Amino acid sequence: MKDVGNYSKRYVADYSLDGVTKIFTIMQTLSTVSGIANYFGKSNYGTFQLDTQRKKDNVSRGIRDNSDTRFSSSYLQVVSVHDCMNSIMKCVSSGVLKFNTAAVSYSDHVYRMT
Repeated sequence: MKDVGNYSKRYVADYSLDGVTKIFTIMQTLSTVSGIANYFGKSNYGTFQLDTQRKKDNVSRGIRDNSDTRFSSSYLQVVSVHDCMNSIMKCVSSGVLKFNTAAVSYSDHVYRMT
């Protein structure tokens, strides 16, 4: 019975560490998505360029704002950024938009490490 107890404690510790790692990854993702949404929420030029590209790509919905009070609104914001991601990438790759934000710096750092 003692072995089962030790196994359970080890499993819980491993599971807890795995859960913390997943939460940290989710929080980084939400932070990046929020940064992208904030950029387009504050930049009339960026919003205009994205809307133009979205129409060319037949993407009907734009990026949604996030309400800090509900996790479901974070999910909807992530989905809206995901739906617009091809249009955003086309705007950036064509040079129409340039991102000089912490999110870009972080992603460059992560991609260089892998």
